[in-house]
Formats: sequence, structure tokens, C-alpha cells
Amino acid sequence: RPSGMVLWRDQTPLIGLYHEALVKCIGALVSADRTLIGPVIGALLHPDIWPTEGSQGVMTSGGRGSGANTPKLILLLHEVDTLITLLRKKDDLEDQLETNASSFDVHFPSLVSRLCLCISSDNSRTSERALQMFQNDAFSYMVKRKLTELGPQFIRALCRCTNNGEGFEVSWNPTVRKMSFFVLTELEGYYNQLDSSDTESEAFSIA
Repeated sequence: RPSGMVLWRDQTPLIGLYHEALVKCIGALVSADRTLIGPVIGALLHPDIWPTEGSQGVMTSGGRGSGANTPKLILLLHEVDTLITLLRKKDDLEDQLETNASSFDVHFPSLVSRLCLCISSDNSRTSERALQMFQNDAFSYMVKRKLTELGPQFIRALCRCTNNGEGFEVSWNPTVRKMSFFVLTELEGYYNQLDSSDTESEAFSIA
């Protein structure tokens, strides 16, 4: 019989019954003014809504938690992914794209912190869903804009650096390992596009 922690972690949130319809409604509203996407995502990241990985249940030896409400976290990751997609449309001019992205700048560091917790989690479901964000063109655009500031944080999470910073671990899940490798390769490509090669070597040396 599953333990009480497992039953709590894997319970289906009530919002899951109508979440997809709710996401579509919110998406339709913010599409009229895409500068609202940032504040909406910022509200979703509030501790009262976003279940912090590791805030419940046991902690792993590497300091990573595995006790967050997994179904709720995946629903929220899906919602954030969907909203970020709206930041970039095919017919957007560069000025419009930059305006939309700039409106999200204040909330992006907080999102990256949440995503890094998910990526480095021992829970493969949340880790995989967070890694899928890099398939989102608008998200990748945001990462490129803030690469020098937030790139090292992603690299530490992907390499699962230990608390003392002297080593790293690999995920027990083969799918997560494969996805992490692809994302690291993608980040390396972003660094190669920067003008300064010093930034690349410094960021990757952190991991």
C-alpha cells in the first residue's frame, strides 16, 4: 500500500477537472494585451499557488525535494508554457516581440528559479515537464535575452551540482538524462552566439 506521503503527492487536484478550459480562457484574454502575460505568470508563481518542490515530504541527499504535489505542479508548468507561447507570434515585428518580452523580465528570474528546482528534482515527471519548456520558441528567446544572468543557474540545475559545488550527479531516469543533455547542448549553442567567448567558459566552469 502506498505511503501517506505518496498518496498526498500524487493526488489529483480539483482544478485538473477544468484546468485546460481555464487556460484557454486566460490565453484569450491576455492575447488582447500581451504585456499582461508577465503579471499573470507572476501571480501563478506565488507560494500560495505554486507548490515548491521539496516543501513537503522528504529531501534527497543532494538537497532536492520530491514531495511537491506532482499533478498540480505539472498543470501549472503546462499553463505557464502555454502563456509564454503567446509572447511570440509568427507575424510579430522585432519591436513588438521585444516589448512583450520586456514586460516579462521582472517575473522571469522567479520562473527560472522554480524551473531549476523542477529540473533538478528526483521526480522525473516534473523534471521532464520543466525541460520541455526549452522546446518553446518564446521561452528560448527569453533565455537568450537573459543568458549571462540566468544561464549559470540552468547549468547548475541540469548538471545537478552538489551543495558544496565540488561535483555533480546524473538523474536516475534515462529520459531526463537525455533531455538534460539536449538542453545543455542548446545552451552551449546560445553561448556560442554571444560576442564574448569569456562568458561561455565562465558559465560552463560553474557546473
